[in-house]
Amino acid sequence: IYPNPVNEIFTIDTLRLSENWQTLEILSIDGKHKLLTKMIGHQSHVSIKVTHLPSGFYIALLRRKSGKSAYLKFIKL
Repeated sequence: IYPNPVNEIFTIDTLRLSENWQTLEILSIDGKHKLLTKMIGHQSHVSIKVTHLPSGFYIALLRRKSGKSAYLKFIKL
């Protein structure tokens, strides 16, 4: 995920199609509030605009079709 920290748009460009990623969610750092959900199936590159988020720490949650997940932390300036 780059840039990190981010001002406007962050990018993930290392998604492997063979891993069957389905969704990307932006969560509050405590994981209690879902702020954005984007369908990312069949994509190897994703850019997300985060200008609407207040400054702080967040989690980008990637979910596979199988249900397995990956968590990426980032900072919004």
